[in-house]
Amino acid sequence: MGELKRLLRTYLGRLGRTRDRAGARAAVSEAVRMPWQKTLQLANSVTDSGENVFDRDWDLLIVVDACRYDLLCEALDDQSMDRVRSVESARSVNSATPRWMRQTFEGADASSLAETVYVCGNPYSMYEVPTERFLTVDEVWTYAWDDSLGTLPPRPVTDRAITADRTADPDRLLVHYMQPHCPFVGFDDLSRKKSADEFGTTIDGLDVWGRLKLGEVERTDVWDAYRDTLEYVLDDIELLCENVDREQVVLTSDHGNALGELGMYGHPPNMPLSCLRTVPWVELTATDTGAYEPTMASETTATPNTEERLAALGYR
Repeated sequence: MGELKRLLRTYLGRLGRTRDRAGARAAVSEAVRMPWQKTLQLANSVTDSGENVFDRDWDLLIVVDACRYDLLCEALDDQSMDRVRSVESARSVNSATPRWMRQTFEGADASSLAETVYVCGNPYSMYEVPTERFLTVDEVWTYAWDDSLGTLPPRPVTDRAITADRTADPDRLLVHYMQPHCPFVGFDDLSRKKSADEFGTTIDGLDVWGRLKLGEVERTDVWDAYRDTLEYVLDDIELLCENVDREQVVLTSDHGNALGELGMYGHPPNMPLSCLRTVPWVELTATDTGAYEPTMASETTATPNTEERLAALGYR
């Protein structure tokens, strides 16, 4: 109880320093939510810890970021992808990408990581991916982020994954797309665009999940935009699977998103909720038809603007 009181005092103190009305509402909401969130996080320690993806069989693992299991099932029902072999669910090791990366890679067998090429579109790789343990880590977000969209679109990730398969032919290929993580592409009225260097900062609290929590946007509108962004990346996954030769292909996610379940929104870390921890585990087929030639070059041909971003992030 003392911990809960301390948290309440902290957030009410923030409220006292908040002058704008919207900010005041957000501060009150945080004051109520944080003790409950802390309680749920404490409960996480006694729930199913999930299964490390490196303990399962695959030679191509496609990760769509922040994708709920029910969202993908709904999208697949309408898209009817012919290459789907089976649709199951799995329990993720965490409910937020940084912890998912840390727990996944720290818990993976060293020899398995050493045989894996990781094509990564998520900026958290800068902090959480032990690049020296992988065969190769291609951090596509560092040189292909699209500021006009406020995210990394799927195509650069697809291009680099196809190139990796055709040139390196690794034992395992891990491909991590940004979608359907917000911002929802084409829905600027719902979610704000992001630059790579602000991804994951406190400014994320101003995003679609915070607006949904405050009642500024409708749940049905958010769900439709969320699903549309998933379908956007599924089109590229179809292209990927038509241009790589892989025998055990799996489509999964690092975590889901809460849309008000038990008062939670977005994807806080260390949460036991099924909407956050139950993720897709969909087996696909993949055969290289040779019909598509990638156009995205590697980081060695980054543009001057990209060089500036890399320098700001400590890469140069």
